[in-house]
Amino acid sequence: MAGESNIGDIVIDVTGDGNTFGNIGHTIIRAIRPELRVSQEQRRANENSTITEFTISVVAEITPGCLYLQFLADGLTKVSIMPPPVGGVSSLMQRNVRQSACEYYTEIPAPRGDYNVAVETAAATPVELKYGF
Repeated sequence: MAGESNIGDIVIDVTGDGNTFGNIGHTIIRAIRPELRVSQEQRRANENSTITEFTISVVAEITPGCLYLQFLADGLTKVSIMPPPVGGVSSLMQRNVRQSACEYYTEIPAPRGDYNVAVETAAATPVELKYGF
């Protein structure tokens, strides 16, 4: 069935009849949904702030088009997202970055691998992470 979706799978079903110009017949493309894993969380306090650090890992058979990240915390002052360095250099492209006193939002195109995240808040408050692909 065209556009059929299964749990854990994305199914694209393209069909055509014999009279369709450029008909390629029947093609099914299956890809496991990407997953975001959070690990190695630690919190440390400075004189005027608290920094919550953790690692996020994008696990996917095929690189997703975009990773949408939203960090929510009271007194949010700074968010740093960096992939591990390769050859001593680490860089990351982000788009549509928005920040307020309680939210940080960013989009990472073609995410893959691990990212080191540091969220700085004015006080020891919980940090909530919401994401999507």
